[in-house]
Amino acid sequence: MKKILIVFAFLIQTCFLFAQTIPDRTQWHTWKIHISGVDSPSKADYLSRSLEKMNLVLFSAFSYLDGNGFVVSSMLNIDNIISYTNNSGKGFYIDEFEIADLTDSLFLNIYLLRNNIMINNAFNQKLPYLRVGANSELSDLLFSIARNELLRRFYVLNPQYRSVEDEQNN
Repeated sequence: MKKILIVFAFLIQTCFLFAQTIPDRTQWHTWKIHISGVDSPSKADYLSRSLEKMNLVLFSAFSYLDGNGFVVSSMLNIDNIISYTNNSGKGFYIDEFEIADLTDSLFLNIYLLRNNIMINNAFNQKLPYLRVGANSELSDLLFSIARNELLRRFYVLNPQYRSVEDEQNN
């Protein structure tokens, strides 16, 4: 009985260890996708959430205005993403794709696209927290990257605020 409890405790700890592991950002792969069938904000959100729920991507966003989108994955699994999307029965079809370099600037654009916010309007409102499934660690990381890039862009465009903040910190 004691051995069973020890094995059971070990298994539970192992499950918690692997429950919310996030791959290093250097291992993230990004693709720019042209997709047809995404013609409303609800369809764009549905496709993003379904890809995340199936663990095919870490994070994704699609524009219902021009049919472009981005997927960020920790695996080189674009074939699985295309297969799932094209066979979903919801009218989505990936026409073409290309690999993209995930810079902080592109990441912010993807984050804002997921929230249907234009980059010009990003400075006029609070950056929304994006909940990605049940993985709170990933959600926190995504928000942190987007917030830091948004602040960097704001201070580049408005250097007068940077000097006020520096004086207050000294």
